[in-house]
Amino acid sequence: MYKKIALALVLPLVFSGCAQKLWYGQNPQRDIYECQQEAARAYAPAMYNSTVGVGYTTPSYTTCNAYGYSASCVTTGGNYVPPAQVTLDANSSNRNNHFNYCMVSRGNVLMTKAEYEARGYQSSQPSYQSNEPTPRQKHIALREKCRDKYTPSFYSDECKKFRQDFP
Repeated sequence: MYKKIALALVLPLVFSGCAQKLWYGQNPQRDIYECQQEAARAYAPAMYNSTVGVGYTTPSYTTCNAYGYSASCVTTGGNYVPPAQVTLDANSSNRNNHFNYCMVSRGNVLMTKAEYEARGYQSSQPSYQSNEPTPRQKHIALREKCRDKYTPSFYSDECKKFRQDFP
């Protein structure tokens, strides 16, 4: 019984990390391309080598054979293995942050398909008319509408649902 309960609690946590996040917005493919270019111009790759871990010496083994009054011994191993070297990009984090900022500033939102559908948007990658507000723009407008508790709209069902979804 307890195993089933534990399994029911653990499985969603295990598989929640598997959901792929996508960019949703007015034209995310174009924005991805342009933001990648902008980020690459702002933060060019700065490659450097780094040591990972520590070096070590392999175990040594000695084998001896006796011949009458003499012995012959051979030792193997005992070799030094240096630490691993990897090549890293010092600007990768800055480039990724710049890319994400660029995407969000253009009205895109990074979320799973399930999150996108849960917010009431269509299930496929959206294609919006240029004069139609993006999901992000709709979200911001609703947030502003529901912000002030001294307005009648604050108590509307739409605003109550908004506050439940985004506490």
